[in-house]
Amino acid sequence: MKKHLSLLLAAFVFISSFAQQNPEQKLPAISKTPIALLGMYHFDNPNQDQFNVKSDSILSEKRQKELEALVKQLATFQPTHIALEFNKNDSALDIRYQEYLKGKYQLAPSEREQIGFRLARLMGHPHIYPVDEPSIQLNFNPGELAAEFSPLLQQLTETGNTIVGQINTWVQQKTIGAVLSRLNSPELDKLNIDLYYRFLLPVGKGDTQPGLDGVVSWYKRNLYILKHIQELISTDQSKKRVLVIFGQGHTAMLKQFMHYSNEFEVMDIQQFLPKE
Repeated sequence: MKKHLSLLLAAFVFISSFAQQNPEQKLPAISKTPIALLGMYHFDNPNQDQFNVKSDSILSEKRQKELEALVKQLATFQPTHIALEFNKNDSALDIRYQEYLKGKYQLAPSEREQIGFRLARLMGHPHIYPVDEPSIQLNFNPGELAAEFSPLLQQLTETGNTIVGQINTWVQQKTIGAVLSRLNSPELDKLNIDLYYRFLLPVGKGDTQPGLDGVVSWYKRNLYILKHIQELISTDQSKKRVLVIFGQGHTAMLKQFMHYSNEFEVMDIQQFLPKE
């Protein structure tokens, strides 16, 4: 293992040195896969997060019209594959999609189906692609350190409630497309990631590091999601354009990963969302 790591580091040093000494020489171009990430609030309120948005009935006539407009706008990205927040190893979601294509299934009030299924059918896709790893959860329990870090944890609660309160106001006042445009802003993505660094990571003492362990578990889950997306784009040599529909807590981190990867050309999702 050490030998392989040494070879990898040597190759990196060689490439860096070559680039510095030969600035006019370009490395071979890498074919990137266009990918757009749509960060969501959960339509069906599963209450699995510490802070949860209160969605109204997504099945109302008003919201259904908004969803139709949203899906038509997302179609302008022209995705060839749609990756959804569902267990990678569970075929149940794609089975439901097959029934939906046959007109034998009524969509459940989740963003996976209300947006993912609709868009996939509109684009003529034969399948949808679950890429989640839900067995890995962000398990943060400060335990005996709760009292010592009480001020920081209180700030976390207040900050989270403020953010969710703002999103709830948007949900009450705006269309789904307008809410998602705000939810997928660079500012909100940065704020999302910063919560882990600012409020969770410092919670620890000596060998007891619940904050660090929690952040590591969240990164691990999202790295698994990234790996599943990599596997999706490498299944064959066809050109792909991938739309990823996940909770915004995931997409903010996935953008962070993909920004430094030569595999992906990350597209600005806001250009594929309805204008207000």
